[in-house]
Amino acid sequence: MRKIKRCLKSYRYGISDSIRGEEEFKILTMGNIQDGKVLIPKTGSLESVPESLILEYGDLLFNRTNSLELVGKVGFFRGSKEDKVSFASYLVRLKANEVNFAEII
Repeated sequence: MRKIKRCLKSYRYGISDSIRGEEEFKILTMGNIQDGKVLIPKTGSLESVPESLILEYGDLLFNRTNSLELVGKVGFFRGSKEDKVSFASYLVRLKANEVNFAEII
């Protein structure tokens, strides 16, 4: 067993920009986290996103706000940087330090 802060390399809040139509970078919302998985949205995107906010395989997304049913909802991102996916500001991305979340989930 370890304290969670010892397992994390970093954590970061997502983008607070208004999501538009069919741009290059897809933006995840709470509805894209289901049963521990991250589903890449078909709509809702932005033209550009800071490099540091593009998701990579193994990123864990955590919902930090909203209703009791949704707070704490977690999903594992199995895509890659090439998928050009980022996340909304009410989600937090956790990056593992030593622990491989893929082996845990």
